[in-house]
Amino acid sequence: MMTKNLFHFKKNIVNDLLMALLFGLIAFIFGLIQFNIPGIEGGTSGLNEVPLLISVIYLSHPIYVLLVSFIFCFSTTADGSILSTFLMHGISLIPFWCYYHTLVKPRFKNVLVVVVLFIFGICFYYLVLVLPIMIITNQFVGLNILDFRIFYFQVLEAVYFEMFATSLIATLYLLHYNVNQQLKEHITSVESQVKERTSQLAFAVKELNAANEELKTVNNHLDEQVLERTQTLENRNIQLSGYAFVNSHLLRAPLARILGLASILKDESTSESKENILMDKMIQSCDELDKIIHLMGKIVTEESILEVEQIEDLQEQIRKISNEISMRGKL
Repeated sequence: MMTKNLFHFKKNIVNDLLMALLFGLIAFIFGLIQFNIPGIEGGTSGLNEVPLLISVIYLSHPIYVLLVSFIFCFSTTADGSILSTFLMHGISLIPFWCYYHTLVKPRFKNVLVVVVLFIFGICFYYLVLVLPIMIITNQFVGLNILDFRIFYFQVLEAVYFEMFATSLIATLYLLHYNVNQQLKEHITSVESQVKERTSQLAFAVKELNAANEELKTVNNHLDEQVLERTQTLENRNIQLSGYAFVNSHLLRAPLARILGLASILKDESTSESKENILMDKMIQSCDELDKIIHLMGKIVTEESILEVEQIEDLQEQIRKISNEISMRGKL
């Protein structure tokens, strides 16, 4: 974190130095185009104040305006004073920088207030800072011997057009800069919102895909469960059909014989010897029925499914049981 802050600090310094050099060179070039002020020895006028005033918009610290003023002062004409040029602009730009960053920049959202404050600041820069300091420094270096008040109004009369033109150009540039800044902020805000919405959408899509995968898994398991349950039910139906066949065909034969024998036994005309024979037949049928029931119980316990082959096999076993019991009865 500390390394990152140090990097940003160095980056800001380099940026300020480059901007100071750039605006210093632009002011130097503008300073080469001068209009002489009539009646004032060494007095000139031009549009060199435009890049000087605009530079305060980009510089993050007022110390850099001194570098801008230092570079610009080398455009001073031979009959002027480099020291006077440096002092009048360097000393004036520092308060103007403070004024801009304290009162103008924080109100960027209100364009009308920004324009009024900026124009007022330029007028203050000319009338209260630049012109008085220029007169004082020129008197200090011996370029002017006139009275301060007389010299001030003479210079003011000569530079009023420059002050108007500088105010107009610098204010229009400030409006352009203001619009660009607000547009950048808006673009940054929109990009941030788009990025956030995209992230939310990606998360929602991810969750939706996960839900779809989960649903597919559930559906697959559900299909498997349905198939399994269906197969189980089919097997149970086959088993029940087999049991129904056994009950209706195989068990009913010995049971019918038992019922028939019991009906005969009820007849009072039946002799004792005949009753004994009938009782033997009934015992044989009961024995047959018991074995068949025992065989069926074993099948039910094993939960086997009675298919066609199994039913035929079961019929064969029951025939064997019947034949065995019949043979035993004859003996």
